[in-house]
Amino acid sequence: MTTAIADQLSLQKQICTDRVTLFTLAGTEIKPNHTTIAEVIIDNIKRTIQFFVIDKCAMDVQLLIGQNFTELYDINYSKIGNQLNFTEVTINKLNVNLITQTTLNIGINHQKHNQPLIDLLNNYRDCIANSLNELGVTELTKMTITLSSEKPIARRPRQFSDYERAQIREIVGELLLNGIIRESCSPYALPLIEEQLRRLSGHQYFTSLGLFSGYYHIPMATESIP
Repeated sequence: MTTAIADQLSLQKQICTDRVTLFTLAGTEIKPNHTTIAEVIIDNIKRTIQFFVIDKCAMDVQLLIGQNFTELYDINYSKIGNQLNFTEVTINKLNVNLITQTTLNIGINHQKHNQPLIDLLNNYRDCIANSLNELGVTELTKMTITLSSEKPIARRPRQFSDYERAQIREIVGELLLNGIIRESCSPYALPLIEEQLRRLSGHQYFTSLGLFSGYYHIPMATESIP
């Protein structure tokens, strides 16, 4: 998207923190300076996607739609001659692992009140994750880590019992299987847990994000991965 069309549509621009290089069909490199979020409607399909904002497009167009729209899981497209047609795919709602009375911790045992709640949750079952393989991933933002120094922070590895090591292997294996983490040879260690707990002391109120493993929903920016 060009700056001119972004300004014309009064879109809010943000500094592009990703190290992104765009290429034209002729191989020309373009480095976007800003990004913006906009709602687009193509062939009656409405989606909110991220655009890279550049000063001027080398292809003499104001806006290009990329794979963050064409490769969405619920969109199909076909090319007939010079015409590209998009169609929306109907995704069947999840009918397995339904939420039941035993799944919930409601605090009361009253069928008149409990069953409507269970029906409501099952109606939106595809929005509720009970395991890592049901997690969704946002495309609207990425986690970026800003370092104050390039020097790796190294600490002596913690000692674990055989039982703890088996649990860790199981957890890491599940994260790898679901694509949340990847194999790494990073020199950086995990944060010191005792220090994080110390920072919590002395406070009276704590809040938590009501998402299933919510921190896994936001992908890590490429430049922040060692």
